[in-house]
Amino acid sequence: PLSKSDYIYFFELTSAAMEELYIWNVHSKAFDSYLGRHLMRPELSFYLRRDFSNLKELCIADENMNNSMVNTIAKNCRQLRCLSVSSAYVTGKHMISMTKLESLVARECSIETEYLSEILDQLSLTHLDLTANRHQVEKTILQSAGAKRLQRLGISDAQDYG
Repeated sequence: PLSKSDYIYFFELTSAAMEELYIWNVHSKAFDSYLGRHLMRPELSFYLRRDFSNLKELCIADENMNNSMVNTIAKNCRQLRCLSVSSAYVTGKHMISMTKLESLVARECSIETEYLSEILDQLSLTHLDLTANRHQVEKTILQSAGAKRLQRLGISDAQDYG
């Protein structure tokens, strides 16, 4: 198996060619998966400094994810089509600059209605999942013309999830 320093070196060399990346925490331990291998991962900020010019799908399940990191992803991942995040610190700010985004999964986030309205109106989303969002978004979704493009929609009340 790769040591953490070897893995970081490997990751730096291969990040520009990656098309999919999954990053998550399990029992306070940090992992990522690439090429089917699950490895202990560096801090989340390590990934945000990489060249992800070919990345099309990114899944980050880390409670430390925030709007500043979303902004960095928007700048570094210009080909991103699918984003999945899970953090109370993600409000939807900066997401409209992900112009190729087709699928947004933001479970247990705090997507604000003003940003959601912009996302629905300005992006060509076909899949939206706001399960356990901390704000009431139903009215915003119903009033948005962009919601008509959605082929899949997931919503539920955050109170059901504690």
